[in-house]
Amino acid sequence: MELKLFIINYSLTAITFPANINSIANNAFNNCDKIRSVDFSATSLTTIDSWFSNTDSLRTVKLPETVTALKDNAFNNCPIEEINLPTGLSEIGNSSLNRARIKNLKITEKITNIGYGAFQYAHIKETLEITPAENLQLGDYAFNCQGSYTDNGQYINFHLVDVHWNSTSQFPKNKFGQIDNLYLLEGGSVNDKNNIGYIFYNGITDSIAIAYNNNYKYTVNKTMKTRKVTYTKKFNQQSGYGEAAGWKTIVLPFNVSEITHTRGYGQDQETVKLAPFGSSALETVGTLPFWLYELSADGKYKAATEIKAHQAYLICMPNNDKYPSDSNISGDVMFAATDKANGITLVPTEGVLKRSKGTKFDLVPTYDGVMQHDTVYVLNENNWYYSDEKNYPAGSVFIKNYSENYSSYPAVYPFQAYLTTNEGKTSAASAPMLYSIGGSDGTITGIEDIPFATPEKATKAYSRNGVLYINTNADRTINIYDVTGRTVRIIEAREGMNEVHGLDSGIYLLEGQKVVIGR
Repeated sequence: MELKLFIINYSLTAITFPANINSIANNAFNNCDKIRSVDFSATSLTTIDSWFSNTDSLRTVKLPETVTALKDNAFNNCPIEEINLPTGLSEIGNSSLNRARIKNLKITEKITNIGYGAFQYAHIKETLEITPAENLQLGDYAFNCQGSYTDNGQYINFHLVDVHWNSTSQFPKNKFGQIDNLYLLEGGSVNDKNNIGYIFYNGITDSIAIAYNNNYKYTVNKTMKTRKVTYTKKFNQQSGYGEAAGWKTIVLPFNVSEITHTRGYGQDQETVKLAPFGSSALETVGTLPFWLYELSADGKYKAATEIKAHQAYLICMPNNDKYPSDSNISGDVMFAATDKANGITLVPTEGVLKRSKGTKFDLVPTYDGVMQHDTVYVLNENNWYYSDEKNYPAGSVFIKNYSENYSSYPAVYPFQAYLTTNEGKTSAASAPMLYSIGGSDGTITGIEDIPFATPEKATKAYSRNGVLYINTNADRTINIYDVTGRTVRIIEAREGMNEVHGLDSGIYLLEGQKVVIGR
């Protein structure tokens, strides 16, 4: 039976076709502009024509296994979110699924013809997997899947995220748009690497620099491997001296094994290694310390010695003119992990983030941009915060319903963290306005006990045969710290040379200097 005319019905939202429909006349549904779902699965149709072209309400399509061809413009300009491609499908015509919005798309070797712009402007949200037929014909712009649209008031930019080309035949980049990750078989090739973020051969790539996309999201859809992974974060705020300041938040999708900072210019440029206070890495001469804290279950921050994947931390680099200049870190800091033999595994990001639960508040990591809200406490990482009671330096306080950006931008970006309160259960208005770092509410304390000296204290320290020698220009009290920042000895030094005996082998900090004691 052929359906030639469909009664005008402006309120029709769903259509299920009976088994005896074998053809449909063109323009049969031109006036049905609220249709959200179409079900052909009971029919024996072999081709789908342009009956629903330009139906911008259409979201779901079910096709029978008898379909072998989607003709030109079959679902042109239809923002379809769900559609099954029958196993016997061999042809996808010009513009037939352009502007679709589907999660995953799989093209099998049975499909031999994909027409001009077949998926142009289609938003394939996660994975496009293609096992190309030997005689596959790809039209121009067939997978030029990039563009933008507005959905429920949200402006969305998109392009291809993961593309798997299951063939050693050369990947035809000219038929595709921008791609984040291209997966090729061992021996595969591509003649144009422009607008491709990373290329994986047999599941592994050489290096990945972690970043978020135009929609302020960092997403890994399928497990990927890289021989090296890096993330770079800028630290340029002044850190505190006797008070909290200069703190930032950080969360990364890999276990960090190396942290470095490059400073200076030209021939004077040097790269120094960094490590948290308490880390065994500080035993390496030339490694500089920084502060790293995590939230513990008792509601207090405790010192951490390593950055683990998917967990939120507070981090601060020494940067104050009261510290010796060689101890200060200002500028980009690179966090990295390397495994040339086996690779570093980046797992799918959905559901992996680990919220740190406290008593008064939780510390929440994010890989998505988080907008300003009265349930979100944002750290003033870059700007002073002025309240009626006090002025808070940059990087010292988490503030409710706060943002340092325009309202159209996130208040918290990917790879950062924020607080949510466990107080004020009856209403958000009854919750505290802010939580300060280093304040009286059980947060970081003892920041003033830093193992750095002020510049005017002129001392020289070195070791020999297990003895620490300290030459000072005046009588003074000198604290000696271990790499955890703990005071291990307090001496009353006299002007001139002083000897300190009985220290265990290890690295010690005093008066802004690092000394290695060995036996």
